[in-house]
Amino acid sequence: MKSSNSYFPCFISMEKQEILVIGAGQIATRRIGTLLGFVDRVYIASREFTSRIQNWQKEGRVICLGNNFDVSMLRGKTMVLACTDNRSLNHDIVCACREQNIMVNNCSSHEECDFFFPSVIQRDEIVIGISGDGSSHAKVKKVREAIEENLNKTEE
Repeated sequence: MKSSNSYFPCFISMEKQEILVIGAGQIATRRIGTLLGFVDRVYIASREFTSRIQNWQKEGRVICLGNNFDVSMLRGKTMVLACTDNRSLNHDIVCACREQNIMVNNCSSHEECDFFFPSVIQRDEIVIGISGDGSSHAKVKKVREAIEENLNKTEE
């Protein structure tokens, strides 16, 4: 029987993925930080950058494609994260990605996500992804903390 939440948890190889993040605020910074644990670089489009993103740019791990989103930026990308504070722009990005069959996550609309961005725990050879249905980020955080606490006990 199909559940009301039709998102299937899946671990994919990120080795050859070309990822574009539009926006560079706190949400984008957290997600880029997680992604950089799995990929060498992330492409970004934004006018302003947090200090962490600026540091990743200096290291060559974040490549800026421009100040404003343009559909041409989607060329060759396999995953896009719409992380602006403009809901209308995020919606337009989703539509453009879907026209090109690119997986997209809209940080401002749960309903417009092809995938959810999980909370990730990465320890040595272990990778754990934790996600909910989008209704309780606090509950996901609580589960993550409990798992991390148990992992810490097994490492002692």
